[in-house]
Amino acid sequence: ADAAAPKAPGARSPASFRYAIFDLDGTLLDFEGASHIALGQGLRSVLPPEAMTWELHGTIIGTRPENWAPKLLEALEVSPDKLSPTQYLKEYDDVIEGLYGTLEPIRGPRRAALGARRTAGHRDLLAEGAIREEDGAPAAASCADECRRIGDDPAVKRGKPAPDIFLEAARQLGAPPGDCVVFEDAPSGVRAGHEAGSYVVAIPDSRFKGLGDFSVANRVLTSLEEWLAELP
Repeated sequence: ADAAAPKAPGARSPASFRYAIFDLDGTLLDFEGASHIALGQGLRSVLPPEAMTWELHGTIIGTRPENWAPKLLEALEVSPDKLSPTQYLKEYDDVIEGLYGTLEPIRGPRRAALGARRTAGHRDLLAEGAIREEDGAPAAASCADECRRIGDDPAVKRGKPAPDIFLEAARQLGAPPGDCVVFEDAPSGVRAGHEAGSYVVAIPDSRFKGLGDFSVANRVLTSLEEWLAELP
């Protein structure tokens, strides 16, 4: 998954899609760098921040906090009496909120959104993710300029790899899921998009080696720039 894969048989041209759905936190904004700092700093009361390796971090990409907090603490052999999942999440939130202002757009996505809209490609774009400009993340505004947003929507009952988020995104776009291209950086998100019946483009984060199984993705790319390059 560290290198771009060739087009799968029957792969569709980028220009053939009218609708695109982006995972905001992983394909439009570089959230994982800040998250890695917060995951490590949240452990300070029991372990040095360096205990949070990129390999361990990679095991929880795309999962919900209530699931990843106990998983990480168990993997690090931190007992609840030393640091509970609830307390770990509080420590994490305290750090990450202070880092929102440092988030940067990933190279290419904004230009990809603009380029797609101005060509025979995507006509309507939607980003799903919880980060907002109001949280102190000004970079989120540049994404919102080109994309509608869906965050913590009550219609989304289950987290990834369940398809709920992408089914709801397609509904808000007024499009059949099969007419949407989904851009994801995490295996759980790729599976969710696949289960929704969408065309899935995986863009794995190169900092996570051997992140997981992207085999159900229709395409595996190193960046959104590759997708944009194929637009007429």
